Formats: sequence, C-alpha cells, structure tokens
Amino acid sequence: MKGYPTPFSVFRIFDKEDLIRASYNEMVRRLKRKPNPAELDIFEVLWCKYSPSCDFQISFQDSLSSDDSLLNVQIQNTGIVDLGKGQSLVLGMESYSPLTTLGILQRTVTCINGVLAGISLRKAHPIALLDTLRIGPLEKNSNIDILQDIVAEISYCGQSAGVPIIGGKTSLDDIYDGNPLVNVMAIGLTETDAIVDSGKCCIGSPIIYISCIVNHEGIKEGDPFLKSALIEAYLEAFTSGNILFTQHIGTFIRSCAEMAIKGHFGIEIDLDRIPIAQTEINLYEFLLSEYEETMILAVCAGQEESLLTCFRYWGLQALLIGRVLKESVVRVLNNGKVIVEVPSDALTCSIPVTSYKLFNIIPDSIKKHWEWTEIELPQADCTGITPAKTQNKLSWGEILLILLDSVNITSKRWVWRQYDYQIQSNTVTTPGNSDASVLRLRSQIEQSLSIGQYRGIAVTLDCPNHWVALDPERGSIAAVAEAARNLTCAGAEPLAIINNLTSALSEPTIAYWQLPMSSRGISLACSILNIPIVNSDTLPYNETNLYSNKLHSIYLAPVVGMVGLIHNLCHVTSLGWIETGDSIWLLGLPLLEKNEHEDRVSLGGSSYLESVHSIIIGRPPRVDLLLEYRVQKIVRQAIISGIIHSAHSLSDGGLAVAVAESCIVSGLGAYISLSYSPVRLDRLLFGEGGARILVSISKRYKDKWKKLLEIARSSGQEIPAECIGMVTDNPQLIIEHSSISLLNLSIYSLTSTYEEGLPRRTVQQV
Repeated sequence: MKGYPTPFSVFRIFDKEDLIRASYNEMVRRLKRKPNPAELDIFEVLWCKYSPSCDFQISFQDSLSSDDSLLNVQIQNTGIVDLGKGQSLVLGMESYSPLTTLGILQRTVTCINGVLAGISLRKAHPIALLDTLRIGPLEKNSNIDILQDIVAEISYCGQSAGVPIIGGKTSLDDIYDGNPLVNVMAIGLTETDAIVDSGKCCIGSPIIYISCIVNHEGIKEGDPFLKSALIEAYLEAFTSGNILFTQHIGTFIRSCAEMAIKGHFGIEIDLDRIPIAQTEINLYEFLLSEYEETMILAVCAGQEESLLTCFRYWGLQALLIGRVLKESVVRVLNNGKVIVEVPSDALTCSIPVTSYKLFNIIPDSIKKHWEWTEIELPQADCTGITPAKTQNKLSWGEILLILLDSVNITSKRWVWRQYDYQIQSNTVTTPGNSDASVLRLRSQIEQSLSIGQYRGIAVTLDCPNHWVALDPERGSIAAVAEAARNLTCAGAEPLAIINNLTSALSEPTIAYWQLPMSSRGISLACSILNIPIVNSDTLPYNETNLYSNKLHSIYLAPVVGMVGLIHNLCHVTSLGWIETGDSIWLLGLPLLEKNEHEDRVSLGGSSYLESVHSIIIGRPPRVDLLLEYRVQKIVRQAIISGIIHSAHSLSDGGLAVAVAESCIVSGLGAYISLSYSPVRLDRLLFGEGGARILVSISKRYKDKWKKLLEIARSSGQEIPAECIGMVTDNPQLIIEHSSISLLNLSIYSLTSTYEEGLPRRTVQQV
C-alpha cells in the first residue's frame, strides 16, 4: 500500500485545510504526542464529517425510548423492536445523494448493501425494503435519466438480494434539480433472543474481515448477488456460537473504533493482510473510504479457520486481519510498522462537538411566508376560481384533475411496477391499494397457517417536504402524525419509528433554526402519540451548486419510517371502497367550522396552492395531536370490530383528492353532499390538515358504529364524525355543496389522469 509520497508540515495542512489551532492542540492532548500525517488526516476528516451530526443528534437523545418492547436502541444504525411470540423486527435506514464519484449504480448498490448489512448483523433475515426518491423536475431530460437509473438500480439490488421493495414515496421539486436525494429503509425479522452486539472478547481474539466487493479491471464494486450470499453466510456462521462481536463497515477506520468502543477493547489491524482493490490507493484513501459491502468480526480463538471456510464457501472474501487488544486504541499496521494509533473514543463518541448558536428567532424569510392568508387568493364560487397568474377560470372538476396529475400526488405505479414486491411471497397488499405496505409475519420454523392465524406488519415512509420547509416544527409533527395515520388506516397499531434527518448547512441562519425545531416536532409528536423512536440519524451538508457557482441548499428532510403490528391479517384495510351503499364518513376535524383562529385546516403550504396558483407559501396547519390520537384509536377499534370497510388518510390535496383516490382504487363511484358553510370552497375541497380520516361503513354495521361513537363520547374521548356521502355503483364522483353541484367526473377520467401523470413526464423531450 502506498504511503504519503513526501513529508509535509502540519501547519501547512492547517493553511490548506482550514483547520484551527485549537483542534490540533486537542489532537496532541489526546495522543499525548503530535499526530503523524495519516492520523492528522483521519482526525481532520472524521471530526469535520461527524461533529455536526453528533451535535444535532443530541436533540433526539431524550426521545430514544427505553420501552421494554425495544430490545435495543441504536445498534449498528438500527433499532430493534420486540413483537412478542419470539419475533423481533430490526429497522435500518440509509440516506445518500447518488451523484458522487461512484456514480448512480455503485452508490445505489453501496447504500442498499449497507442498510441490509446492518440488518443481517443483528441476525435478522431482511424481509422488506422501502425508499423515498426526491428528484428534480422531469421537464429536463437529465432528471428523467436520473429517475430511470435510480429506479432501475434499486429494483436490481432488491431482486439480487432477494428482498421485496414494498413501498415508498417519490417527490419532484426544483430544489433537487441535478441533486437527487434517496432514503432507503430496510426491515429484518429475527426469531432469536440472541441479538449479536457485544460479546465478551478475550485479549487476542482474532479479527476477521468479510467482503462481497469484487474487482473489475481495478475498480472495486459492490455485488448485490454476493450481498445475498453475505447475509446467508453470516446467519449460518452465527449458529456456530463462535462470533463474539460484529461491525458493519462504513468509514473503515471509524468503524474499527466503533467496534472497539462498544466492545470495551482495542483493535489491531494489519493492512498488509487486506487486498487493495485499487493498486494506487494510499493510506488516506483506504482508511477514510466507505466499504458498505464489508464487515469485521471478532471470533473465538481457535475457531477462525472454520469460520473462514464457511464464508469462502459462499464465494466471499474472508481474511484474518487482526486481533483484539487490551488497550482501548485503534492500531493500524502497514509494512510491519505502526502507522496509526489513536484512542478509540477520539474517533467516535467523544468527537469534539462544535458549539453552534441555535437561533430561536424565526428567520425573516419564514416570517414572510407566514404572513400570507387565504384572503390574498381570488374569490371563488360554485363554478370555480380564476388563478391570478393565468386569468383562466378553472372549474372545481378541472382543478381536481390538475391535482391528480401533479407530480407529488399522481400515481407512482410507473415506479413500483419496476420493483419486485412479491419476493418471499409475504406481501399482502399491492402498492397503492392501502395507506401503508403490509407484510405477513411468517415464521421460519412454524408450519403453514390460515390467513386468519397470521400476524402482519404495516410499514410506511413519510416526509411532507413543503410543510417542513415552511415550518419545520409543524412539518415534522405532521410527518409523524401522517405516518401513524397511514398505519392505522391499514389496520395496524403503530409500534416505533426510525428517523433520518437530512439537511444543509450552507445557510446557517435558517439551518440552525430548522434543525432543532424539526427535532422538537418529532419528539413532541412521538411523545403524545406514544410511539418510541428506536433510531435517528442526522446528515448535514447536502447542497448543490449545479444552478450556479453558489451553493443551493436542499429542503430539510426529516424522513420518518414507521412500523406497526397487525394482530390478524383479516383486519388489513384498503383505501378503496368495498361495497355500494356503504356510507362515507369523515372523522376528525369538521369541514364546516369557520373560525378566524382555526389553524388546524388551511390552504397554507398545500398542493392546491402549488399546482393551481403556482405558489408555495403560508404557514402549514397545526396538527392537533390529542385529537389525532383519539381519531386513530377509534379507527383501529372499528377495524378490529369489522365495522369499517375502508379507511384513507386525508393528506395532499385534501378531501376531494382523498375521495377521488378511493374511487380510483375501487372503481366504484361516490356521492358526496356537503352542508352549507361560509368556508371558502377551495379550502373545503382541497384544504389540508392532520387528524382527518375518510372511512366507509356498511349499512349492517351502522348501529354498531354509532354505538362506538357514543361510547367514545361518554368516556370523554369524543371525536367529530360526519356522514358526508355514499358509495355508488354509478362510475362517477359527484360532490355537491348545499345541493349545488361542484364537480361531476367519471371514474375513467379520474383514473386515466391519475395513472398517466408520471409516465407522461418520463418521455424524453427531443
């Protein structure tokens, strides 16, 4: 391995890398000597890279739960949840921007391999993947290429690893032009009480290096087919009882330090025993590179050969590279000499945290958005509205079609039909048919059961981009509330969330206000809804300069992944209507209330403003978390009792879009009759807010439903509930207001508009 070609002055590095003398003095203090060039580079990169993450991560520490149902918290960037009956779920999430030197293909493979490795290291079988894709506008061919490439590679990785991709969310916005952002969530199932993390490693225990990286003409590449082999090989090796400690490799040197810290021991690594995929790589590049397709294991002395044979049988690279030390240090050897020796904690838990001044004052740019009110919109009447920017009057039916065609509401069938969501044969709901993805919990050891005897899990990913950009606290609360609402509508009880907060620090005045506000919102929502956070991660420094020579920040993106338990798969609920004649009810915030202080439903930050009036402005609605809790609770009770036929969360586009989506999925029509209200008609139809669920109730359960509502009222848990219409066999969506028709659209026109929105945009422009 190549070292540094020439010696150089430490202080010349300070000038070049903009390091401050205080940091260098801290390095000397910890090492009790001056750092050598390799150590200096390691400190500089890792302290700069992880210090902001450590700083903002502190905001979440009080929210990370110690609930008894959680076997462990933040292990290998994963969270573990006890499901009972000898089963546990392992949750993991990774975030990345594909436009790196690795390219889209390798960055996608590396990210998915990394999150799957974190799952498998907990002795869990990966059972599902979900993703969120944020792409620039598809009016540009370059963004179409990016979307096609990312979707193709995620599909390829899922199929190669044998893991179904069961759901996610795709958003398009100018801010991601040329700078896409991808989050991948993985779920694993384990049926053992032995979760590997920190075994008792004896001094001298061998360290084994396992990798599924292959070398093609000097370029190292992750192989997703070998990733499947790596998972199976590890699970097989685990049964031997000879694996004492495991660590998934991210940044090589930091991962070694993390392993040492968690195991309360030191590590010695001999680089001469590790083949280097790129022959011209130097120490700096190797020690600070990320190798998501690799892991290191501390194993029982004398058993290393049998374990190496096991891994090599599966076609993996398996090497003996080091040993466990008594001293809490990371020692790296090269050519028989010590080139790095640093305290383990200096690279992990005790990284110096820069003291940033968090802003309590709302930035002026945000205040300006909040000053907007609905009065500034043109007047609306029963025939429609004339947007100020077009001066062409639009009917309410035309506006609904515009919203169904908008990039953030339109069907994502074009994406998920490229994914194999049926791998492992445990997927219960087709993507798009329910508010959350549902998987059967099939034991690896039990015999086949009838559908009514199986339990299941529901999973969802959520992040309301524009709401978070306009109000990070309310937007983050909404992300948690909507994720829980989606699980509830699928028939599941929310169990836990995993959070990945991606931000940019190029505009510190806004960023240092957004981040703490967002973390506060997530913490508050989880506390009131009683949903523990099992893992969280903060990733700063996500900007692009592709617009110009000036950095442009992405939106703050607190992606929330949530999982819930379904005790009986017979209770899985679709968002589509089930039976003609069913009554349609709106639960939660009432439609007709007009109060100048009412801020729980509004047009601020809505899809209606963006798609129809071409503005992103206003303050998003306040989510009433106490009402949210009550609404979700009664919906789950009604689903278990068999009273509710369908359930759908009101989200982007408000009531009209939610009703239209239920019609599209089922193919059945709906007649909606709204009583007179002084509320603006566009707010009535397209206003957004939390704590609202649309359900359909069978005639034969009408009395049971009313009794359930009465029980809730008498126990002090009353929720607003209003019957607003009926499911019909007439393939039309009809909405009336005070007996005046607002819109009358065929299910065919709704469906064709909804389904063709994304495919139409992915056609390359000549």
